[in-house]
Amino acid sequence: MVNIPSRIALATVIAFICSTASVAAVTDFKIVKLDNQIQINQDGLFEQTIEMQVKLETARGVQQSGQLPLPYVKDMNSLSIEEAATIKADGRRIPVDMKKAVFDQPLPMTTQAPMYSQLHLKSVVFPALEPGDSVVVRYAVREKEGLFPGRFSFPMVFSENIQYGDVHLQVRAPASMTLHLEQVGVAAPIVQEKDGWKTYDWRYASPKKEASDETREISILDTDPRLIVSTFKDWADFAAQYDTRSTDKAAVTPVIQKLADDITQGVTDKREQARLLYNWVSQNIRYVAVYLGAGPVVPHASSSILDNRYGDCKDHVVLLEALLSAKGIVSSPALINAGSSYRMPSVALSNTLFNHVITYLPEFDQFIDATGKDAAFGELAFVLGDKPTLLTKSGEIRKTPPHNSANTFARYDARVDFDADGNAAVSVSKKMAGYESPKYRLAAATQTPAERAKAALDSAKLIGDIVFDDDDPKTLALGYAMRWSGKLNKLADFDVRYMNIPYLPQANDLTGYANSVRAKQTRRQDAICPGKTVELHYRMTFPAKVEVASLPQNVDIQRGGVRYTASYSRDGRTVDVRRMLDRPLASNVCTPAQLREWLPVAQAILKDHRSAILFK
Repeated sequence: MVNIPSRIALATVIAFICSTASVAAVTDFKIVKLDNQIQINQDGLFEQTIEMQVKLETARGVQQSGQLPLPYVKDMNSLSIEEAATIKADGRRIPVDMKKAVFDQPLPMTTQAPMYSQLHLKSVVFPALEPGDSVVVRYAVREKEGLFPGRFSFPMVFSENIQYGDVHLQVRAPASMTLHLEQVGVAAPIVQEKDGWKTYDWRYASPKKEASDETREISILDTDPRLIVSTFKDWADFAAQYDTRSTDKAAVTPVIQKLADDITQGVTDKREQARLLYNWVSQNIRYVAVYLGAGPVVPHASSSILDNRYGDCKDHVVLLEALLSAKGIVSSPALINAGSSYRMPSVALSNTLFNHVITYLPEFDQFIDATGKDAAFGELAFVLGDKPTLLTKSGEIRKTPPHNSANTFARYDARVDFDADGNAAVSVSKKMAGYESPKYRLAAATQTPAERAKAALDSAKLIGDIVFDDDDPKTLALGYAMRWSGKLNKLADFDVRYMNIPYLPQANDLTGYANSVRAKQTRRQDAICPGKTVELHYRMTFPAKVEVASLPQNVDIQRGGVRYTASYSRDGRTVDVRRMLDRPLASNVCTPAQLREWLPVAQAILKDHRSAILFK
C-alpha cells in the first residue's frame, strides 16, 4: 500500500473508530469524551494533544478496545504517552504501568524489508478491564519533519454507528494561513483571532436517534458526519506535492534501459511493450505491503528497487514508470483508495483517503496495477474498480472503470455423460476475465494438481477423481482458461425419478447473488454490488435406461438492468442447459432502491435452481 500521510498519529482516532466500528455492535462502547487540540505552525508542522475516554459496555468491547495502537514514523514524529488508565465502573482509577504496559516496536514488516525500518507502533495495554469500565488516554505528537513541506491536512469522521458524548476539536493556525474545510453534519466552528493566530473550535455530539446495526459496506468517510481541515489549495496542489517528491526516483539508468530493451526485444507495438514491462515488474518484484498511516510517501529509487527486488506499491509504480519511460511510453502514478471509499472530498486530504497507488497510461487510457502479480495487464482487483484516482503528473482526477459485463465474465461449459448408476464422466472448460481471473491463476501457481482437485471437490461437496489442465498462470494473458476432466461418483440418483441441475466444481454459484439481494431488501444504506456476466452451459447425456419426462420451464427476466435467462432443450438422451446472469452495472455501488428492484430477478434465480428434470 502507498503511505501518503505524513501525519500518522493524526489519523489514530479515525483509525480506531473505523477499525472498531467495522466489527463492533453499536452498544459495545461509547466515546464519552474526545478532546483533540492541534497547532499548525507557520512551516506547516504540527503539535497535537489528544485526550480520549471510552466506556466499554460489553465483553466484546473490552476485547476489541483494551489495547490502543499508535503508529508513527520514528524519524519524522515524536509520540509520547502522557497519561493512560483504566477507570473502573465504581470510579477507581488504575494507572497503566508506563514501563511494562506501553510497547514501542518496529512494525512486523520492517524485519522483512529493512528499507522501511523507521515504521514503529506504540501500543498501550489497559489493565483490569471489565464491561462497564472506561479507558482514558492522553498523548502528544510533535511533527519533526513533514513529507509535504508547508502542507497540512486532517480528517475527523463521526461514525453513525458509534455514540459520541462530548467531542471538541481545536485547530490553532497562523492568521495568514488559509484553511480549506469540508464540513458534513458538523456545525460551523467558532473562530477567534488574537496575536496573529486564528483558533477554530468545533463541538460535536451524536444526534439522539436510533443507531443502526446494519453492516457497513461503504466507508464512513463517504457517508457519515465529517470534518476535513486542509492547507492544500486543491487536489492539483496535492498531486504536485506528491510528484515533486517522487518523480526523480523514476530515473532511467543504463541498467534500467538495458532491462527494458531486453524485456521488449523484437517488439515494436507500444501497448505490447507496456504489457511485457508490466508483466516483468509484477512477476519479479516482491510486494511488501505498507498500509495507510505506516510509512513515508517518498518511493525508493528505481535502481534500489531493482537491486532489492521488493517494494511497496509506490515502488512498483516507480520502477514500472522508469521502464516505460525507457521505451518512450508516458505513465503517471494514480493515487487511489483500495478500501471501501468511492468519493473524493471537496478539499484535498493527504491521509485516510488514498492508501494505494497504481499506474495510468494516457496513450491507451489504461489503468494497471503491478502489485497484482496474478492479474493480467489491465485487470484490476474489484476494490480498485469505479474509484476516483488522482493522477500525480497532471493533477487530473479520473475514475477507474466499474466492474461489469464489459470487462468481467465467466463462461463455464461442461459435458456430462452419466452411466446407469448415476456416476458421470465430466469434461469442463471455464474462460474468464476481469476480477474472476486472478484467484484461478493464484491457485494454479501455488497448489499441486492433487491439492487443486481436492479443494474443488470439497467445495462442491462431491466425491470423484478429476484432473486439472490450466493455462500457464505466469504468462498473464488477458483472459484465463481452466479445464478439468474426470469422474464424479453418484452425481445423480435415478431411482428418485428427478434431478436438479447439479452444481459442478469451479462453476459460479448464481444463487449467491440471489440470496444476497434477498437478504438486503430492508437495507437503508448503499451496498457493494459486483457486476459481471456469468454463463453456464451443461450438455448432459443420460443412459439408455433413463427416459426424460419433462424439463424445467425456460426463464427470461430483466429488472433494473440485471437480466437472468435459463433455457432447457432435449435431443434424444441429451439435455442442453444454459443459464446466464448479466449485470452490466454502471457502478460498483448500488442503492437500496436498486436492491429492491432486483428482487424479482433473485426470486426467479432461486426458483429456477429448485426446478428439476423429471424422469419416467
